[in-house]
Amino acid sequence: MPDGSFVVVWSVPVIAVALVCFAALREHGTPVAKRAAYVFLGIAVLPALFLAWVVFEVISVLVTG
Repeated sequence: MPDGSFVVVWSVPVIAVALVCFAALREHGTPVAKRAAYVFLGIAVLPALFLAWVVFEVISVLVTG
């Protein structure tokens, strides 16, 4: 299992690229591509949730000492 820094470093670009692809396909894609764009939204959700979990863990450690 990679450490937290690895997750943070790679989660942010994955989220950003997935959201850009989602927005581009929704705006400029064919009707089929517009429906398929939600796959990219799903790709963005998983690392975003994990990144939020890492942030909450760090806050928890800082608060509890």
